[in-house]
Amino acid sequence: MRTYTSSGELRTTGGSGGAREDAGEDAGEILAAGTLSAVSADPDGVAVDQPLRVDEDSDGIAQAQAPTQDVSLVLEAVASELVPPRPLTLTSTGDLSAVTFTIEGVDFTGSPISEQLAGPNNETVQTSNVYSSVTSITPDATSVELVSAGWPDSDTPYPLALAATTFSPARRLTFTSSDDFSAVTFTVYGLDENGQPVQIPVTGPNAGTVTTSQYFSVVNVIVPDGLEDGTLSVGWAAQTAELYTAPNGAVLSHIFLRNTDAAEQTVELFLVYGTVEIPWRRFALEEHEVASVLHGENPLPLSAGSALRATSTTPGVVAFTVHGAAR
Repeated sequence: MRTYTSSGELRTTGGSGGAREDAGEDAGEILAAGTLSAVSADPDGVAVDQPLRVDEDSDGIAQAQAPTQDVSLVLEAVASELVPPRPLTLTSTGDLSAVTFTIEGVDFTGSPISEQLAGPNNETVQTSNVYSSVTSITPDATSVELVSAGWPDSDTPYPLALAATTFSPARRLTFTSSDDFSAVTFTVYGLDENGQPVQIPVTGPNAGTVTTSQYFSVVNVIVPDGLEDGTLSVGWAAQTAELYTAPNGAVLSHIFLRNTDAAEQTVELFLVYGTVEIPWRRFALEEHEVASVLHGENPLPLSAGSALRATSTTPGVVAFTVHGAAR
């Protein structure tokens, strides 16, 4: 095993045995363990490219048809995925006010929803819920009058349709568009890297990408405050892999790395303070080598909220163990 001193110099200790055995009993508590898996950028991993503005379509969900008691209307294919989510409308030139339609689907958070809506009487009626998909629209009575289902013009902005909501490790979000959304503020509701609720405003991009400084482990909803023409996607930025985050601070005594691959791995470690990521150590691990980055003589203090991150040549092949004492 090779050991790196506090100044980053290589100190050869000999042997290729297990790192924990070389540490002895003074390595301290295991604070974190796993494999290095850096995050690759994905520009639409959170929300696929989608418009904010939606034009009215009175039969986009279901073409005009006569309702049959307890039988769902025949739905169009688009009903299974509404991007962005939107309220629904029922339209008829006849009197269907005595018929109640039960609408079932999924809301913009991915949760099942259901509501009952009295049928229209030579008019259009609108749901109170916003749907990202519709599974059924079922009347409680039969009628010869025709009814269609669709959606209204978007006169107010609705939440984005989300493709992914939970992230490990936590990551910074990117908002990307070839159009101008700089007049729109997107509020992201979710949890930060420590599992604490956050509500972060993000100014939209103008023919480019904007990246949050905040890391998110969960995104519950993204709500724009205005409507603009064009489309926009939300994803995440490329980033280093998290070894350990110290919510209340910590003192690290030992860091052990094991290359489980047959190829040499270049590993770089970073200290992260808020949004600042500082390179700390960089070295090569030979095939199946174990290395000790800290060996206890000069512990590494981490302030509250700071973190230790890393990259490796190949994600998922360098195992790590972080020892020390959390505050």
